[in-house]
Amino acid sequence: MELAQSTGKTFSIDELQALTEVPRRTIRYYIEYGLLEGPEGETRAARYTQQHLETLLKIRRLTSEGIGLAHVKRRL
Repeated sequence: MELAQSTGKTFSIDELQALTEVPRRTIRYYIEYGLLEGPEGETRAARYTQQHLETLLKIRRLTSEGIGLAHVKRRL
């Protein structure tokens, strides 16, 4: 998977979903649960940064290893 390395690059939630293969609903849940910071901006103008992408990939990796969300939250 090729990731954008530009520090100024931002992503829509659809782009973030495509890069991470994590559904939009799950991304929103992770924000609500406190695993992922909220986006910059609101509604359709909301943008996600490289940090959001990296954190989401880390969450995905940890959960795929069988680590529960409560433990992932402590690790982050």
